[in-house]
Amino acid sequence: MKPHALEQLESLDQLPEWEQFKQSVLNSKINCDDHKVIQAAGLSIDLSAQRSSAALNQATKELLEVRELDTLKQALFDGEAINTTENRAAWHTMLRKPQPLAEVQSERLRVLELVRRVDNDRRWRNIVHIGIGGSDWGVRLATQAFG
Repeated sequence: MKPHALEQLESLDQLPEWEQFKQSVLNSKINCDDHKVIQAAGLSIDLSAQRSSAALNQATKELLEVRELDTLKQALFDGEAINTTENRAAWHTMLRKPQPLAEVQSERLRVLELVRRVDNDRRWRNIVHIGIGGSDWGVRLATQAFG
């Protein structure tokens, strides 16, 4: 998928699959009788009060397919420039890879060296960062605070 393809996506509420999804949500019952808890990645997620039905599952799948979720996910993992506001890759997935790309590894090493240099005597115990998100807010904060 080309970087600009994300910007050209049709508005979600204009898709026939969205209308089908909305109707499936409204037609699905809340499963209060069934205590359904999913354990994943150290989290317990209680789905017992969520709407659920085979039709809703199918409508969700169709909506994700028409929005090319699998293609977008692969583009994210491949390091393509899917961050259209900054026209660059969203590197957070690369930062978590055991064997990151050379570019990511060199940035990791640079930041680790910066941390060692600015906190050589171990004065800093905690950093509180309250932000709105984004791909570079954390890095920008650390750079401005310690750089």
